[in-house]
Amino acid sequence: MLTSIVFSLLLGIATAQEVEPLSQIRFAVETDTKVQTLPTVKDQMAEIRLTHCDLDLIDALSTVKRPEIRRITPINMGESSWLLRIDLARPDVLLRSKVVDGVLEINVYRSDQFETQDLQPVLTTEDLFDDLFETSVVLPPSVDLRPLFGSAISYPMSTQDVPFELMSLTGDDNASEWADVTQARNRYLEAQQLGLSGLTERGNATYSLGIAYLNEGLAMEADFYLNKLRHSPGDVPFMDIFLAKSKASLLQKDWDTARQDLRQAYSFGAEETLVVEGMAHISHATGLPSRSNTGRLLASLTSKPEALLLAGELLQMDGRYQEAWEILEPLYTNQMFEDNPEMVQRLRLRLGDISYFLGDNQQAQVYWRGTYPDMRQVRMLQVNMVNEGSNVWVETVPQLRVIAEDGTTQNAAEALYLIGQVYYKYGTQLDAVELWAEFVRTYPELLDKTDVLDMLNIAYQERIRALYKKQYWMRIAKTHELGWVPELRGVIDDPDVLIMVADAYAQLGLPDRALYALISDFGIGTNTQFYLPDAELYLAKLYFQSNRFYEVHRTLELMNTDRLPTRLRPEIQFLEAQTYLAENNLDKAKTLFEQTAQTAEFRTPSYVALGVLARQEGDCDAAVAYLKPTLVPLAERSTDDPLAFLYLSQCLGENGEYQLASEVAEALQGISSDPEEIQHAQYLQSLFSTPGAVTLDAIEDVDAESIWVELVDEQQKSDAFWTELETWKQSK
Repeated sequence: MLTSIVFSLLLGIATAQEVEPLSQIRFAVETDTKVQTLPTVKDQMAEIRLTHCDLDLIDALSTVKRPEIRRITPINMGESSWLLRIDLARPDVLLRSKVVDGVLEINVYRSDQFETQDLQPVLTTEDLFDDLFETSVVLPPSVDLRPLFGSAISYPMSTQDVPFELMSLTGDDNASEWADVTQARNRYLEAQQLGLSGLTERGNATYSLGIAYLNEGLAMEADFYLNKLRHSPGDVPFMDIFLAKSKASLLQKDWDTARQDLRQAYSFGAEETLVVEGMAHISHATGLPSRSNTGRLLASLTSKPEALLLAGELLQMDGRYQEAWEILEPLYTNQMFEDNPEMVQRLRLRLGDISYFLGDNQQAQVYWRGTYPDMRQVRMLQVNMVNEGSNVWVETVPQLRVIAEDGTTQNAAEALYLIGQVYYKYGTQLDAVELWAEFVRTYPELLDKTDVLDMLNIAYQERIRALYKKQYWMRIAKTHELGWVPELRGVIDDPDVLIMVADAYAQLGLPDRALYALISDFGIGTNTQFYLPDAELYLAKLYFQSNRFYEVHRTLELMNTDRLPTRLRPEIQFLEAQTYLAENNLDKAKTLFEQTAQTAEFRTPSYVALGVLARQEGDCDAAVAYLKPTLVPLAERSTDDPLAFLYLSQCLGENGEYQLASEVAEALQGISSDPEEIQHAQYLQSLFSTPGAVTLDAIEDVDAESIWVELVDEQQKSDAFWTELETWKQSK
């Protein structure tokens, strides 16, 4: 669809030129004069830009009128360029212009004779300052394989690429050379010696020295002297001071200060074009104000080719490819950078990328052939992959890998980005995770300019969740080792993923690595950028398993905030109670277990813990009160804790419930795997059941010298003696 828009635009131009115009203006210019019809600023206002024209157009055009044109205002923009602002008499007409054999033709058409895509309205400079916090979402271009887009474009414009107009030295010529620096410094030193009587001379000399340094590109030195003007500005207008300060700040990439200085300069009457140009550099670097709005405004004000290239680049970075093409294509057609090969290559790269985004791969190749050799290489591979189809994508990866491993060129990042897309679509998920992590580690400066971190985050979390469902612990660990980068901390939004990774290490028998993953990798407990209570609770559990009780208390204390989910509070209390119990702080442990016993989730383990504590304190009544509802009836018991069975059996026997005590002891033998516990249970069963009911013959690995064997044997002999004595008495 976008391709059809471009072709319909070109076809519309050709059709319009074949139609008879409503009216026409013709006048002689120079043979090499170039012309461009700029996007419409507002209704009934059109602009035409002329370059390479040294003629004085004010007298020639000021009195020219046509039925559709009220007035033409020629504006000398310097550097042999002119801006013609044309007030139209009708809202339904538009202009087109061209230079033929040194004659400028301005044709007026009805809008239905020339259909084009209307651009969005251009803001005013005041609106631009109020647009600081308006941001737009840049969607990925709808192409099969995309290059780096948005603010990550290769070979971007910089502050130095758009030349500043040379600023005047106070009382001197505009040009600045090292001799001017020396002269300005001498004048500054002389003014210093005048004391209070020479404040005006000191201010003028300070400004001259700052401008001399600025014109030589020495921004730090210029800024040092320009800052002195706040105390003694001399005769220098405030507009000039703030404009100079803003340019020094732009060269130093101090965007906030530059924005403030530009606002001040504009309020004191600075030329609108210079102010918007400076704001365009700020927008280019920071995205504030929005790039598309800034680009439209700059394109409507300037005739400087470098500034127009900057405007087109801003629109491209914001995803406004059609608008960017309408600004940049005339620069190429009119050969505006014929004396600057660097700008020619950059312009061709921009136009090639835009044509590719608009679906015209053939035209994109035409532009790319004249761009930077390294970018031409990777772009041609990319468009060939698209043209040939996905069956050759994987085959091209080795070539892209060779380019990506040469980190000295701009196309290395582009090649790695292409490989990542191939892996994500046709490789394994682990390949994509590893590749995107490699990109993050190799090009950290591009993270905030690309969507790489988002793609890594999606691939990493999806793979961890899928592997956890299948309990592939080793694969989870491998994914984390290959794909984790610290930058992921700020984008992972699912705390369960962090727990899954730590749990995988714990399942592999690597609790220390699980702790390291939570503490060092994920920053749980120390990273205040996000709040993940589930992961912090899991960290506390790992500390408990490692007997690091101080860290358990510290972690739980940090978690105890107003934001803590209610569902986690019982679990936190239970873990804290277990920790106090392990530390032998029985009073605190008992208090907390009594609280958690009131919750359905932790009622059973809390009753078990309280019953065990009561038995250890010699309170069998309390022990039976807690343990009996938990274990009896035995077929419906809610726990298999051997110690609970042992203590309940003992206390039931002490309270005279011999039959139930024997049954509990018998059940203990079925759930325990410890031979000594089994022997102890058999002793209790022998103690509370009928004589001779228990033997040790069926017990495997029984220690013949075990105290429980001796006790059972002694109990059986005692039972046999009293049985024999009772039989003898009855026989008498």
